[in-house]
Amino acid sequence: MSNTSGKPTIFVSSCDGYSGTATVNSLLALGPDRYASVKLGCENKDEAHDSLETAGAKNVSICEIHPEKLDDLKQVLDGVTTLALIPPTRSRKHQVAINMIQAAEQCGVQNAVLLSWTGTHVAEGGSGKHDSSKHEHLAAWQSLERAFLDSKIPNKAVVRANFYTQNLFTYARQLVRDGTLPLPTKQGAWAPLDAQTLGKALAQMLAAHPMQSTYRGQVLTLTGPEALTGQQMAELLGKALGKDAGQGKGAVTFKDISLNEARSLLASATPKLDKTEIETLVETYDLIAKGVMSHTSKDLEQILDLKHPSFLDTIKRDKDVILCLAGDSSA
Repeated sequence: MSNTSGKPTIFVSSCDGYSGTATVNSLLALGPDRYASVKLGCENKDEAHDSLETAGAKNVSICEIHPEKLDDLKQVLDGVTTLALIPPTRSRKHQVAINMIQAAEQCGVQNAVLLSWTGTHVAEGGSGKHDSSKHEHLAAWQSLERAFLDSKIPNKAVVRANFYTQNLFTYARQLVRDGTLPLPTKQGAWAPLDAQTLGKALAQMLAAHPMQSTYRGQVLTLTGPEALTGQQMAELLGKALGKDAGQGKGAVTFKDISLNEARSLLASATPKLDKTEIETLVETYDLIAKGVMSHTSKDLEQILDLKHPSFLDTIKRDKDVILCLAGDSSA
């Protein structure tokens, strides 16, 4: 179906994941005057409904997709002008993304944004040095970026966002019950990105029609505004959680653990994490410990004109989420 409104017809893949949900909610918050229609792709509709704020939204539809089937993807992408390519949090994510790129090419999709996890260790100003044999999951994201940028989609941009503040919520039980933040990061510092802010950034890029020249063909790196060590984050977490930290102690302490201990903690996380997600996080932790992840990017503010909240403000805003994940019935 052709779109003659001059507004983008947008498809957001993996809307059942955290990144996709944040993007969709931010896109819908912009209002229907910014898009002709929005299609939300997921592999399981039941997983998508809980956190998506689609109630009452106009021209919005959720559709289950079979990403291994190219014809199925082509049917979903028919008439789409703008694609948010968010690889799923599953082991076959990169093949799914390649299939989506091929379908987008064949359907004549004009604009696409790829959400990548390569992150600040390859950003301009960072060290740019890492052993790909020890960080194979991160290296795979670089291969996906190349395939995307080499595609025949006319207008495209890559957004690198490697570590969310919300990743720390995996340790909600330790934060609330034990008053500890267990991470294998030693004295390394990094600038975690708020997932809601990422959602706002992607929504802004998707709603622009045509894609703006300031980021068309570019690779953007989005980080938080401040690089913090695990100890500094623990102190701020304690301040934000207050009396709820450490069963009333009102403080959180940083606990440096091994990479294998981190794997075990992540494997027992709720909701359950895919093995490839765990390994990618562990590889990221390893780079943090090596001191190569402290880069902070100005792309969010200078290119997209968005302000990122401080780490403390993000935790205060999401405090109830942490308490809920920790099993605190008062949240």
